[in-house]
Amino acid sequence: MHRTLIARLGLLIGLLTPLSAGATDVQGELLADATWSPEGNPWTVTGDVVVPDGVVLTIEAGAQVVFDLDDLEDRGTARTELMVDVGGTLLVAGTAEERVAFTTLANNPSRGQWEGLTLQDGAVADIDHADISWAVNGLVLEGGAIADLEEVTVRQSSSVGVRAFDGAELAVAGGSFSSNAAQGIRVGEGTHSVRDAVIFGNDGIGLYVLMADPASTFLGDHISSVRNSTGAWLSRGDHRTILS
Repeated sequence: MHRTLIARLGLLIGLLTPLSAGATDVQGELLADATWSPEGNPWTVTGDVVVPDGVVLTIEAGAQVVFDLDDLEDRGTARTELMVDVGGTLLVAGTAEERVAFTTLANNPSRGQWEGLTLQDGAVADIDHADISWAVNGLVLEGGAIADLEEVTVRQSSSVGVRAFDGAELAVAGGSFSSNAAQGIRVGEGTHSVRDAVIFGNDGIGLYVLMADPASTFLGDHISSVRNSTGAWLSRGDHRTILS
């Protein structure tokens, strides 16, 4: 009896222990608040990770999150992604000394090897000192999603670096958005601000602001947009202004 119980406990512990120390595979919907620390590096996303309503995912300074090319979960796209659902929260607590990385698992990276970070309507994210690279879209805010970005870099996306639309709220402070196949930053209806950011080397427009709703607002301050196909395109209804 006791030997059987001990054997079962040993099997359970084995299932919960990573195969190799310091490497952690993650996929699926989080069932409770979770923290990804650098002790678990690299955090390998083998299938879509979903942060559901009421759950907080905290990613600590120095953590490395890498995305497999094959999506074992396949919740709508063929590529792996980190999705924050309605009511979920993502906290990325990087620092200037220890940044957080989101990138592909591939040894030979190329654009679009993972889907990106997606905030659905009602999701909240606070992302500090992080690097996002080689995704389809580095970060997408849908509907009423809210995101604050501080000193974030987004580069080498196969589409847009950061995209926010349909009533989302995006606030960018510092950071750089470069070498993306379409725009560095693209915003639509909603309330958005971009301050002290550098946007350069994108194949499309560096900063693309497209708003038809007069209630939408965009505040830009100390933005450097250079060496893009076009510096910036600001559109409200039929009025368009191009800034170089």
